[in-house]
Amino acid sequence: MNITNRIRYRLRAFTIAASMALLSGQLSALEVGKLRLLSYLGDPLNAELELKTHDGINGENLIIKLAPAEIYRKMGADAPPLSLTVRFNLTGENLVKITTADAIKEPYLSFIVQFRWPKGELYKEFSVLLDPQ
Repeated sequence: MNITNRIRYRLRAFTIAASMALLSGQLSALEVGKLRLLSYLGDPLNAELELKTHDGINGENLIIKLAPAEIYRKMGADAPPLSLTVRFNLTGENLVKITTADAIKEPYLSFIVQFRWPKGELYKEFSVLLDPQ
């Protein structure tokens, strides 16, 4: 490998490493755990989601809501029914309660959650299979 190619290789490796370091800093600010389903088919949705927050993210500066329709299109996902009103309640620093007032009538539910904080945002898709009681 000649000097020019070696310099190009090192510059490319440095650029990739620097980009990953910047991206990982933003991504590691919020870690989203698995969704724990606490309800059955025919009941209102009741679920919990664990979060790990870093870099000063807390209940005062973290907004959690269903993603807008544009995000569903970009991610190639079907939007949830318009009649479905999902509430997100951050309890403490680590737990999000996810609920609906209305009963879930379909056994399969998929939705995308938007997490937004002052220095970034994250979209995560969740799919649940509700068992009959």
